[in-house]
This record gives sequence, structure tokens and C-alpha cells, in this order.
Amino acid sequence: MKNEKGFILPTTIAISLLFFAVFTHQLDLYITEKRFYKEVEEQYHLEIIISMAVDDIIEEIERRKVEGSLTSSYSEWLYYPNGQVRYQVAEQTLDRFAITMYCDTSNGRKYNAKFLYNYTEKKPGQWIRF
Repeated sequence: MKNEKGFILPTTIAISLLFFAVFTHQLDLYITEKRFYKEVEEQYHLEIIISMAVDDIIEEIERRKVEGSLTSSYSEWLYYPNGQVRYQVAEQTLDRFAITMYCDTSNGRKYNAKFLYNYTEKKPGQWIRF
């Protein structure tokens, strides 16, 4: 036992460094994965807001068209649990509208888009993200 001459100390340090490197790498992977899932969740909330807003905007246009209160241009806000949408509707022809949407989630993610809505076909057309 007296002839070891310090062999165990360098071995212990090497194993400790190896353990620390593996632990740091795993921690970095965990943090990256957590950020990714947070990003995916934000994107999911944004897509839900956009989908609900498009449905509500089309519903509002159809309601105003039936009532006869549809003006050539108007702007409104829509509020949802995870964010809000400001939109502008501009009539291009009697049955075609250009709609510009500005979406914001409650965590600050933004999405801006413009699409055309054909009233006779009852469906959105060309979609442009900006």
C-alpha cells in the first residue's frame, strides 16, 4: 500500500472530469429541448389564433354583407385568451375583399398576413405573409 505514489488521485480527477463533461452535455441538451418545446407551443398558440381570427373575420364580413352594413373599408380588434388580432378589411370588388391581419400572442410573438376573400365562393384565397 505504501508504494502507490499518488496513482489514485489523477485517476479520480480524470473520472470526475469525465462525469462533469457528460453531466454538462446532458444539461445543455435538456435546456435546448425545453426551449424547443416552448417555441413549438408558442407557434401552436399563434396558429390557433390565426385560424380563429380568419373564421371570425369571414363570419363578420358575411354578417355585415347580409345586414347591408358592410362599408368599403373598416378595421377592428379581436381578443382571444392567448392573444389578439387587429385586422383591416378593404373591399376590392363587390364580392372580393382584401384582409390584412396583425396577430400578437400574449408572450409577444407576432404574425402579419394579408389574404383575399371571395364572397361568392365563401373561401379565402391568396395568402401573403409579411
